[in-house]
Amino acid sequence: MRVKSGMVRLRQRFQHCLRDQILETIGAEEDVDLEIQHLRQVLSR
Repeated sequence: MRVKSGMVRLRQRFQHCLRDQILETIGAEEDVDLEIQHLRQVLSR
């Protein structure tokens, strides 16, 4: 159970860091979700 909870925390931390970095890059909080969606599309190709 510890490994699973550790992975959940790691994933949450990564998501938070990614959102912060995107926000710092584009500067518009309302566009962060669109940028993440675009990134997922590009990486899934």
